[in-house]
Amino acid sequence: RQSAIDEIIVTATKREESLQDVPISMSVISDAVIESLGAKNLQQIVSVVPNVNFPDDATSDWGPTIAIRGAYTAQQFLGMNVSTGVYQDGVFMGKNDAFNVGSNDIERVEILRGPQGTLFGKNTTGGAINIVTKKPGNELEGSIKAEFGNYDLINTSGTINIPLVNDTVAARISVNRAERDGYAKNLFTGSDLGTIDQTSWRAQILYAPTEDTDVRLAVDGSDSEKNFLVGETIPPIGDGVPYTFFHTFDPVVKKDGESVALTVEHSFGNSYTLTSITSWRESSVEVNRDSDFTSADVVAQDYESNQENISQEIRIASPSDRQFDYVAGLYYFDQKFFNSEFFDAGSNLVPSEASLRAVGSEQNIESTSYAAFVHSNFHLSEVTTLFAGLRYTNEDQSMVGQSAGTPFWVGLLNADTNPRLTELDSDNVSWTIGLRHNITDDVMLYASVSTGVKAGAFNTAAPTIVGADERSLSVDDESITSYELGAKTTWYGGRLGLNGAVFYMDYEDYQVQKLQTIGMLPDGSPLRIVIFDNAAALTSQGAELEVFAVPTDDLTIIAGLAYLDATFDKFED
Repeated sequence: RQSAIDEIIVTATKREESLQDVPISMSVISDAVIESLGAKNLQQIVSVVPNVNFPDDATSDWGPTIAIRGAYTAQQFLGMNVSTGVYQDGVFMGKNDAFNVGSNDIERVEILRGPQGTLFGKNTTGGAINIVTKKPGNELEGSIKAEFGNYDLINTSGTINIPLVNDTVAARISVNRAERDGYAKNLFTGSDLGTIDQTSWRAQILYAPTEDTDVRLAVDGSDSEKNFLVGETIPPIGDGVPYTFFHTFDPVVKKDGESVALTVEHSFGNSYTLTSITSWRESSVEVNRDSDFTSADVVAQDYESNQENISQEIRIASPSDRQFDYVAGLYYFDQKFFNSEFFDAGSNLVPSEASLRAVGSEQNIESTSYAAFVHSNFHLSEVTTLFAGLRYTNEDQSMVGQSAGTPFWVGLLNADTNPRLTELDSDNVSWTIGLRHNITDDVMLYASVSTGVKAGAFNTAAPTIVGADERSLSVDDESITSYELGAKTTWYGGRLGLNGAVFYMDYEDYQVQKLQTIGMLPDGSPLRIVIFDNAAALTSQGAELEVFAVPTDDLTIIAGLAYLDATFDKFED
């Protein structure tokens, strides 16, 4: 029971603040709401958030696309960078195959709309999602949950928190296990599709040697295998019955990942706070699927990727109760990424040249970036604050890629089997500036202008072609400038909250995918590859409104409404 809206504390500005005081359009999904939704992963959690699109499709686990305020680049090919950054306890999760994490033992999820280039860095032109897990505490507690459903669904989870040394050392462990038989049918093989077999876990230990110092070590891992649904065949090739497929083999995606993060926070006697976050993450994906979606043995896809990254962030936060306050820091990120994509030529394509791994390509990508940032507030009066931020980022990226395959298919595609080095180097500055004004203690208005950068990227979607121009291999940085007006308000003694924003976002050098014809297949049809290019400019404009209400002590209402108009202003062929 509650008689008013609970105050929501967030860390969107790298320090704890009330949601109603943060001059950013953002939504927060608490653990209670996650429980009410029955959400099992990040995709299901953010599906209720206005102006956020995270499709639940065949690629949501291994190549998901998250769009905030409309604009995004399809992320099925992991050489591209994301438009929405996903963070867990302040750690950037890297490539998007790691994004769709489970919901077990999550305290809240913060969704920030619009570019977050100052505090969160590159690849947040659309926004950022910050997952905050539950921390070890000083109370002995635990829980066990079990869910059963049709198709022999069994979903179990458990959490235990153990104080090891009173007020000094505590541990927290959480585990989730889910199994389900398939609800669809591959009529060619007779197998069920849509199966689930996944396990995830997290272990944390908190050491607080003094009242002013916390040291937290977190280790987590996950492993999953699914028969995913893609390419449902319609008449006259298929039978028209929903959830029936005619694949020559069962499509499968296998994922695993591990991470370690060490967070150290120390508060000095003068109320300054120093924070260090050190992390290592690794994840891998294997995908095998029938790409012609029929019982004919024509073409199939074998895909494999692996990413490993380390990061280090160190920042200092000044006391927040002075006329001028700030958060400043340094950031380092290093990532190694391997990508392999091959196509199997079936006996019904060119019978004399049927082959596994007939043609494809492999890439090794390395990326290293350094950044320095500061975000500050200058309190002009008790009710008016000028805020501004600046971030400088230097990034060096390189890709060594080459094609491989059988002589026939390599020759047909004119594929380049020699290793080819492509490099991208960039320096960029992101900034934000705005004004926040409290009309009353319960009504805050703000206006801001902010910028962001999505880093250049590499084409891992097609074989490298002899003599291909550079735009078939990479794209340069994409940039955005965003203008936002917003209000955060509380009414009727805290029983009603209304938060809203209007925005206008202007993208330049927008990264797009295009098809390029490079030859003809033996049957006379065109042979096309995907190329990337900074070929577009676009604008995205709209509005968001969120409502939080407690009309009675036993009823809480959360609702959202969004309007979006995203338009290409230029698109070069």
